[in-house]
Amino acid sequence: MTKVNLVEQERNFSACLSGYQNCQPQSLSPDQQLRVTTAANERNLRACLAGYSNCQQSGLTAEQRVATEARARERNLSACLQGYSTCREDILTQEERVSVGTRRAERNLSACLAGYSSCRPGELSADQQSKVAAITHERNYSKCLALSPTCNTQDLTADEVEKVQKKRDELAARSPPQPTHIPTFVPGSPGCAENGSCYGDVSTITGLPKTIAVSGYYRRDGTYVRGHYRSRR
Repeated sequence: MTKVNLVEQERNFSACLSGYQNCQPQSLSPDQQLRVTTAANERNLRACLAGYSNCQQSGLTAEQRVATEARARERNLSACLQGYSTCREDILTQEERVSVGTRRAERNLSACLAGYSSCRPGELSADQQSKVAAITHERNYSKCLALSPTCNTQDLTADEVEKVQKKRDELAARSPPQPTHIPTFVPGSPGCAENGSCYGDVSTITGLPKTIAVSGYYRRDGTYVRGHYRSRR
């Protein structure tokens, strides 16, 4: 029983040091109570320095409060510089406000240059607006050359429109010829397909019955593939 009691006391002491709810303070010796109180104060200080909600300001010394407030200002400045919604500009110094404003302008310029919806054109300088307009024009011109459906030809110059049209003509010349006839096979009820394969035939590749009907189609090179049945893979 003596050994069991010693083990239970050590277990309780460990729980109290860690701040666990199963701690029984009344079972601690005076020396253990002092160590547990010291550990609790250290945990509370770490929580306050990190800005956690379980911080107990009343448990801090005057010096610790100063350190905690300094750390909170650092966190707030970092949030403001990164544009986070948790930023409180009202507690920034004048110098910090200038830095935050500069960083905000840089983020806005990057968003405008990238064409993001978060761009605020009204906050750009005249020089920045010229750069954004040039980049936006080049981006649209690239889309047009790629024959993208989002291309806006109205923003192109006459020379650019001519080059885009030339690209379209070249692509049309390389396109495969249009089908000269319409496939006669249309998948429906079980039967035989255009290539002679029939519903239920056993595939020599998979060993399974062919139950999936495939309509005839043209490959990109203009080759016609007849309608057929295939098995499940």
